[in-house]
Amino acid sequence: MIYRRLKKELDYPILKGLWEKSPMKVAPEYDMLPTDGVVVEDKDKGVMGCLFFFTMSNASSAIIGFPIFDDDYREDDRDEIINKLFKEVDFLLTYHGYKYVYHFTNLPFVKQRLQGNGYVFGDRSVDMMLKITNQR
Repeated sequence: MIYRRLKKELDYPILKGLWEKSPMKVAPEYDMLPTDGVVVEDKDKGVMGCLFFFTMSNASSAIIGFPIFDDDYREDDRDEIINKLFKEVDFLLTYHGYKYVYHFTNLPFVKQRLQGNGYVFGDRSVDMMLKITNQR
């Protein structure tokens, strides 16, 4: 497996296909996604997943989000590959000086994966809210 930086323009069509065949059935819009992320790629299967992240230039904080992984891949090493994807993002953010990493989710399997990678619950009364501003 190869873990590499996201090439959004090239990777998005493949990632969009993964989202569309996942239980979510819908992909985030291209312009909604950040330009930073880590992709896991197999030399035979191609792109298998991605974890995106946002960084805040005025704080030592980052937000990870939009995790996606090929739902059809059910080999024994699936969990190991996904956990390493989270660790690669953590390493990259730590290397660049980010101290705090956040993720917002209500999906139990994502919460379990985050806990297994050292994340703890924050304020559980917070709901994520989204506003799409007027187009320019």
